Amino acid sequence: MPTIYELSQEQQDLLDALFWDDEDETSLHRLETIRGTVEQKLQFLSTLYAEQKANADLAIETLKIATKRLKAQSDRAEKARDRLKGFILNTMLTFEVKQVKGDVCNLSHYYPAAALKLTDTLDIANLPDGCKEIINTVKINNAEIKRRLTEGEEIEGAYLVKTAALRMS
Repeated sequence: MPTIYELSQEQQDLLDALFWDDEDETSLHRLETIRGTVEQKLQFLSTLYAEQKANADLAIETLKIATKRLKAQSDRAEKARDRLKGFILNTMLTFEVKQVKGDVCNLSHYYPAAALKLTDTLDIANLPDGCKEIINTVKINNAEIKRRLTEGEEIEGAYLVKTAALRMS
């Protein structure tokens, strides 16, 4: 069966011949045959396109499902890792183990710098100078409050919290 390109070329040749010569019954019949052949090829191509589109749509849907599954697996693995890290830290704190040197990694726990926690009882109006900055609204200067609390000053409604953290190297 000829290609669409070959059919296009033959059709153009026949149209050129018909334009310059008188109408020929054979040429007209051949043009109709070419059109029928092209329609058959187009039907085949449309079927091929529909199959490819269906395959692509299926692949996209499959990837979406797989992505959701992988995200869920990743989330579960991350939670498991965090639980294990917490268990290790709690065990080290419970048994007062400061450091463990292992074959794969070393473990040690430490207390990072204290984090500032503000409570609902914090009276913004009575904060010492430098602990707040008045613009249009009151902005609490957490760094200054933390500095003052670290130096021993008491500020009602604010306190420092030290939490344990795990370092793996």
